[in-house]
Amino acid sequence: KAEKLFRSWGETGEIRNEELSIVAKTGEERTILLNLDMVRDANGNVIQSISVSVDITQRRQMEEHLRESEERYRTLVENSPDAISVTRGAEIVYANPKRAELEGLSDPSELIGSDALKNVLPEERETILRRIRSRERGEDVPSKHEFRMQRADGSIRNIVGFTSPINYEGQNAVQHI
Repeated sequence: KAEKLFRSWGETGEIRNEELSIVAKTGEERTILLNLDMVRDANGNVIQSISVSVDITQRRQMEEHLRESEERYRTLVENSPDAISVTRGAEIVYANPKRAELEGLSDPSELIGSDALKNVLPEERETILRRIRSRERGEDVPSKHEFRMQRADGSIRNIVGFTSPINYEGQNAVQHI
């Protein structure tokens, strides 16, 4: 890669934000971000080069740890025996397979964009909506609540739910279990 980059540098006079793996004097492999420019005189002759290389090894390691952590969390939530969903207002923005199963559905994607309260019994909706809004505002609301919902097949289920405020895709939301 370095040979290819330097050939390109000879043609264009610059290298921008290229990652390279190098071996340090200690024998340790490091990842650097390289920027390189040619400096020419008035006749176009190369008189010097200016390079800046930044060691991004630790940043890459942190990014990899974050990816692994996110994958572990995603696997845990997706395979949870508990129904888990995330709402903004009363709109479902995430649901795991058990959440779909609780509603009597086969695919969690059927819930995305839907009203989280549509299957809550009508006489209990306003109470639940107030709790959700209070949670989104960060107010101290008991996390445990009980309500009844009607599944797709018409059967009624008694639900014990737990909510907590979270940041989901950069916005305030509420996680329901």
